[in-house]
Amino acid sequence: MEENEIKPETELEHSNVTEAELAHDLARDWLLVDIIDMVNRSEDGMALPITLLISGKIVSGKIISGIEYFDKYGDYWASWVEDEDKARTKQAYGSPGKMYGTSDENKGDASFVHMQDVRFYDGSGQIPKNQGVLWRGKIASVDGFSFGELVIAD
Repeated sequence: MEENEIKPETELEHSNVTEAELAHDLARDWLLVDIIDMVNRSEDGMALPITLLISGKIVSGKIISGIEYFDKYGDYWASWVEDEDKARTKQAYGSPGKMYGTSDENKGDASFVHMQDVRFYDGSGQIPKNQGVLWRGKIASVDGFSFGELVIAD
């Protein structure tokens, strides 16, 4: 193991935090985590316009809470099944949203950003061209962000 390499489970001097935990925290922008926490704890269905840069690609849409994301995710899957299975399907796919709440209990624990009305941009333009999609991504993969949605004029 090289001198600068992070050792998976060694404890840092004078701390209960391991080097692996510290590396994980450094990979997540603390400001973006705070913004996601604020949206997750909002009780009024906040949808914050934002544009993310991820590995040279642009992801633009609105951050929504984990609860709202999984509610919409459940609706999506329920739309594909017969009427008698809709409620059970929505509950099955929407239930992971229960881990997100409006209290400060999980503050700072966010590992994913949940978004709606998402469009992707690269050198060839906007994808999809019609309407945005529901999207979930790892916070640690975000290279940078700006407030507001990117819109390409017709």
